[in-house]
Amino acid sequence: MGTNEQTMTWIKDTYVYLNGEKEINAVGCATGKFVSQGGISGRTESTGLGVFHVLKTLMHDERFASKAGLNTGLKGKKIII
Repeated sequence: MGTNEQTMTWIKDTYVYLNGEKEINAVGCATGKFVSQGGISGRTESTGLGVFHVLKTLMHDERFASKAGLNTGLKGKKIII
């Protein structure tokens, strides 16, 4: 948490150095790498976007909103993450 693409690429490189590039987990041992190093396009914003979609879905679910003591929808609400 709090690392960037460069740091995650270094972690992957260190894993490959210690275990060999043919080791099955070599490329996938770390997420958030540069795309050119086996990372996934869109990864930078994916976590925040996922949180938004989950909250949006939950807040439109009447049963969830009722249990949380809220009205359905996002309108007029402030959400702090």
